[in-house]
Amino acid sequence: IMSNYCSFCNTIILFFSVFSLFFIGKIWYSLSYYGRVCNRQLSITKISTQLRRIIMKITEKTRRFIRSIALIVLPITLILSLSSVILKVYTQYTEDKLFKELSKNISVAEKVHDEHSIDSSLSSTNSENATPAILSEYSELHNENPDLYGWLQINDTVIDYPVMYSPYDPQLYLYKNFYKEDSKSGTPFILTPSSTNTIIYGHNMKNASMFSSLLKYKDIEFWKTHRYIIFNTLTSKGIYEISIVANEIVYYDEAKIPDGAYLFYKHSNLDSKGDFDEYVNELKKNSYFDSNISLEYGDELLTLVTCDYVQENSRLVVVAKKIN
Repeated sequence: IMSNYCSFCNTIILFFSVFSLFFIGKIWYSLSYYGRVCNRQLSITKISTQLRRIIMKITEKTRRFIRSIALIVLPITLILSLSSVILKVYTQYTEDKLFKELSKNISVAEKVHDEHSIDSSLSSTNSENATPAILSEYSELHNENPDLYGWLQINDTVIDYPVMYSPYDPQLYLYKNFYKEDSKSGTPFILTPSSTNTIIYGHNMKNASMFSSLLKYKDIEFWKTHRYIIFNTLTSKGIYEISIVANEIVYYDEAKIPDGAYLFYKHSNLDSKGDFDEYVNELKKNSYFDSNISLEYGDELLTLVTCDYVQENSRLVVVAKKIN
């Protein structure tokens, strides 16, 4: 639980530290100024020496009290800050380690490691569908967690993750790892299965993990050398070519949805040509570049979604079509 809120704790601790320093400094300055003013005023008004000593003694005691408080508060604040940072780093380390261990269960021979091998594999891929049974490389992981839906991989990025689907709680893995334990990174997931447009959601983490690599696709030069996505379900393998990289907005309050807004995340089923064409055309309006890769009704789409932060509630949306 603490790991889920360490960023928030860091912010609170930092604010408290700055406020404490400012407050203590302000009091120190005020007391020093008050002491000097009193000293001058006491001399001018020629108040008795004994009374002046009493007042100055009180002022000095107050300053000592503030100094003692500072010596206690500041070290505690520093310790809390360091503890929060260490906890955050350790939590992220354990989460990354978990995904690497899961990846080891997938046979290396089953993975495609570079663009050239993908291009070569396209010409040799058999288009006939195999019997829909769980692929051997995923059977062990599926036995550990039946919510496993597939595996996602993009060459030369950190994206090499399981994809989850929880039918009774679609957003369960937003902040849960593969084993359903609390996790700030979460695990990539889908909200609903689809044969026409599989939408996968993942976090854009500040430590460059999870779907943060997708932001590199804003640069067309990166897209040219990383245009393929490998996405396998439990029963079939697929290679997808990225066609659209767009910025879109999600709306959590229906009352604030502007007229004419297109809610891409509500269109996972593109069963009709009209729905398909509308989805493609609307996303192309906000695309970062023109890939010149056509999308036609009947194409099986894969959509990856992550936070973009260019504006409130904005999302980076990467759309690819199955090509093998």
